[in-house]
Amino acid sequence: MIRATACGLDEVRQVLAAAVSPKCDAVGKYTLDGLAAQGQCFKVLAADGSIVGAYILAAEGSEVFVTAAAGRAAFDLSVVLNGLIDSQARQFDTVAFQTQRKGLVKKAIAQGYEIAGYIMRKKLK
Repeated sequence: MIRATACGLDEVRQVLAAAVSPKCDAVGKYTLDGLAAQGQCFKVLAADGSIVGAYILAAEGSEVFVTAAAGRAAFDLSVVLNGLIDSQARQFDTVAFQTQRKGLVKKAIAQGYEIAGYIMRKKLK
């Protein structure tokens, strides 16, 4: 049985490090410490108790935003995370996240998500 449990950032920092890319954050605004301070970290545990993933949820009005998520498992973690997050976000109207991964976009659409826009950034220096 896969389950999610609230935890501190230090417990899942190494797992979530893959979720925050300097390529997406030219100004250093979205560090793991900053994201964790604005939300709640969760570790995803396999049946044997090992951590197979982690994510951070932040409430923004009637929406819960997945600000970071990462992991590695022998199964499709995106499907499992979708179920866990949907269950945790029942009191919210919507769930959202941002990604550059085209494969994840396809998987998310199959799970009921819609493309809501893109973030464009232009480097001046």
